[in-house]
Amino acid sequence: MVAQQRVSYTDEATELANFFYRIATYKSESDDERNYTILCEFGGFDSNNVETLEAIAEIGRRASRLNDFIATLDDEVIDQYLKDSLRLSVKTLVAFAAPLNFSSSWNAYVNLDKFMPQINNLRLFGRIVRDYKPINKVTDADISTLRSTLSDAYAEALETTDISEWAKFAILQGLDRVNFRISHFDFFGHDATISALAKLRFDVEVVARSQSEAQSRAGKLVALGIFVMTATQVLIRPAEVAQAINTYRSALSELMSDSVPLISPPLRQITGPNVGPEIGQTNT
Repeated sequence: MVAQQRVSYTDEATELANFFYRIATYKSESDDERNYTILCEFGGFDSNNVETLEAIAEIGRRASRLNDFIATLDDEVIDQYLKDSLRLSVKTLVAFAAPLNFSSSWNAYVNLDKFMPQINNLRLFGRIVRDYKPINKVTDADISTLRSTLSDAYAEALETTDISEWAKFAILQGLDRVNFRISHFDFFGHDATISALAKLRFDVEVVARSQSEAQSRAGKLVALGIFVMTATQVLIRPAEVAQAINTYRSALSELMSDSVPLISPPLRQITGPNVGPEIGQTNT
């Protein structure tokens, strides 16, 4: 049995600051100095894949959501001057990833000396963000565990003959979507990854409701259930699982009831911090 580990918390401002630091210190091996080319190299993306654009676009979405949070924040420590300074920091850091700047020179936008004051600004702000919106710190070990359990779920869904072909396609597409976000978690972060997980859960619900009674008894996707619960534990704060389920109700809240005919064994009720299989435990 794997020992339970203490959950560490972080926040979106700190996560973005750390991402931009890794960007600023990246040493490209390409002779092509365009922003898009080096971003693809940094992320390990195929420059001709449409999913690459989705990953890069998420940098801007995350920055936009953080700016929205800054604008609506009501905290006595953060006055309007500091809000303007923080939003300028975000704007400066994210400019290289704007589509209009894809063909611009990397060095014109990404510079450690230019970035560090803005990065430090976000890191300091992160201490306040964490009081309002703490999120789980996702480690490399967590990512490895998620990819392993997802691989098991994918192999199981691919090989099963107990569900319709269209249903199998929906589940495999959902797993592909989640896998892409997990594999590039630096780019997507928590919100987009949880949204993909929620969409997968919704697809499972639709499949479960559409199967005949005989198919429902036969179509047991054990590894899929293990993956969903493991991902829930890694991505969502244990103390706020109930709140998180309400937030993603359309995709997660009925997981234990609607999908039981398809996912077996029955998933245990979420009642506290011990949610799903222990981190590090894979399906063997």
